[in-house]
Amino acid sequence: MKKSIYILFASATLLSGTAFAVDDLALAKEKQCLSCHSVEKDKFGPSFQHIALKYKDRKDAEAVLEKQILNGSGRDHWGTKMPPAGDPGAARTRPDVTKTEAKQLVAWVLSQK
Repeated sequence: MKKSIYILFASATLLSGTAFAVDDLALAKEKQCLSCHSVEKDKFGPSFQHIALKYKDRKDAEAVLEKQILNGSGRDHWGTKMPPAGDPGAARTRPDVTKTEAKQLVAWVLSQK
C-alpha cells in the first residue's frame, strides 16, 4: 500500500513538473521571447542558457531580469538592446508582460543551465 502511494505521488510530481515546464515555454512563445532568444543558441538576443550562466551567481538576478523583461534592457550589454514590452515606437514590439508573468519567465530562464 505504501509503495503504491509513493509511486502515485512521484508520478504526480513528475507530471506536474513537466506541465509547468510546458506552461513556461508556452508563455515564452506567447510573449514572443523566442523571436529573439532560444533556449540553447544565441540568436538576435542571447540564449536562455547563456543568460542563466551569466546571472547564476548574482543575488539580484531575479530583480534585474524582471526589470529587463518589463522595461527592456535600456542599454546594449549583449550586442543589442531589448525593447520595452508594448512599446509601439520600438523597432521590434513585444506584447505586454505582467509582473507575475515576468517572475515566471525569469524563474524559467534561470533554470536553463
